[in-house]
Amino acid sequence: MENEKEKWIATRTDIITQYYDVPADEQPRVDALVARMRQVAEAAPDQGTYEMQLMQQGISDEFNTLMASLAPHFKQTQQPAGIAGADTGVGSMSDGSVLSEMGDMVKDEVVSDVKHMGRRAARGAVRGVLGDQVSDLIFYGTDAIPGVPEARMGRSLWRNLKNSLKKNK
Repeated sequence: MENEKEKWIATRTDIITQYYDVPADEQPRVDALVARMRQVAEAAPDQGTYEMQLMQQGISDEFNTLMASLAPHFKQTQQPAGIAGADTGVGSMSDGSVLSEMGDMVKDEVVSDVKHMGRRAARGAVRGVLGDQVSDLIFYGTDAIPGVPEARMGRSLWRNLKNSLKKNK
């Protein structure tokens, strides 16, 4: 069980050691926080209780604040393992790096959201001016007219039946 509790603590401490160069003047603060996490882990019967205690005692917030204060000391050459070109550093946003790919994904998502919001706003404006039935006709075509989709389906079924009777002759 002690080995498992060390894993709970290592989840957070590994983030600090892998991604940040902790300056000497901040190390006592990091050590004190880790010591408090160890105390909570020793008293916790399972990981769920441990995580809940960290939140209730404000240790999670303190950890997040510590991470924010260490941001200027982020290791610039650190990239997740298994990514091609991991030894090249983070690089600029246009050199095909992970940041560039993530930036492109975020940009595409934002563009998509803005287009969707624009379409919704336009439909709302048209509905406000023309009314629901007319705007539905504009946006959805004849399928917006009650009975038309059913009539199309009936016509399709009739054609299929007629064609199958012709084949059987």
